[in-house]
Amino acid sequence: MERMDDSGQLLVSNDGQHFFNPGTSRNSGKAFSGEHSLKLGMKTEQNISALIPVEPGEQWVVSVKRKSPWFKGVLVLTGDEGAHFYKDIRVGLPSAREGWDSLSLQIEISWEEATTLKVILRNTGRLNAWFDDLRIEKVEKFSP
Repeated sequence: MERMDDSGQLLVSNDGQHFFNPGTSRNSGKAFSGEHSLKLGMKTEQNISALIPVEPGEQWVVSVKRKSPWFKGVLVLTGDEGAHFYKDIRVGLPSAREGWDSLSLQIEISWEEATTLKVILRNTGRLNAWFDDLRIEKVEKFSP
């Protein structure tokens, strides 16, 4: 999560399409790749990473690397006000680097749900969690 926009204020997703204000959460202490990660804990519990315009029928996959004791730190997908969906993941698959795991969620936007997809990284625990390598991808719908 260290690619910055031209102003140096916003982080840019890997595809260059989504922007994120890290506030005071950007950290150089621990990173999965590169030099920086996003540190969330008691002083900074939540960071909304992206508000993405979506259309009915689209499918999205969002993933992030996390380093945290006791699985603190959550990836959340939800919609704008009035949307009736909320998905989160707390336990991820181990990643290639010790101490890090990978959180991933996939969602299909139904006809009545939303015009905006909110991607949220949250940690309400007392222990810190670090997030890195956020990926937000629109994927082709699979039809058997």
